[in-house]
Amino acid sequence: MVASRNVESAPADTPTPRAPTDERLMALLRERDPQALRGLIERHGADLARFFALKSGDDFAAQELTNETFYRIFSKASTFDPDKRFRPWLYAVAANVWRARQRKRRLPEVSLDQVPEPTRPDSEGPAAAGGEAAHGILAALSEIDREILVLKHYEGMKLKDIAVRLGLSPGAVYTRLFRALRRLRASAGQDLA
Repeated sequence: MVASRNVESAPADTPTPRAPTDERLMALLRERDPQALRGLIERHGADLARFFALKSGDDFAAQELTNETFYRIFSKASTFDPDKRFRPWLYAVAANVWRARQRKRRLPEVSLDQVPEPTRPDSEGPAAAGGEAAHGILAALSEIDREILVLKHYEGMKLKDIAVRLGLSPGAVYTRLFRALRRLRASAGQDLA
């Protein structure tokens, strides 16, 4: 007789006992095994899409950026160092995809006379206004601070992994995170008043 017990589900990046590690999947991907890419997409696709959705504010763009990231992982699998952890490398590739998009995305210049005054319909209610305020507060942060905040609080990465991924010292990441959170709290307090 087998005793049943409650088992907590493992985080998305933790392989099950029979599933290969991310690093093993990358080794298989170097050999052009399509199942390895499928395993990485299943394990990290949703987190990566959420990462891009938080950065872009657009679910469609987030899916395109996620697809581009996995394409680059497939095409650059030979550059992965199997002695290093996969997740920081994945987010380094994702950050490069994001930066490439930002470089390409140039907004056309428009005369201020042509831009209509913004209006906020009352039908959206306070929830929509709160979402806009939160987006505005996040947009006020520098890109690096916003990236640290997203990686730490939305992706659950450790400070040392964020430091490696961004090429900063762990102390610098901690300081930037602390200051960004302090600015967010101050801005949120002003917006609520």
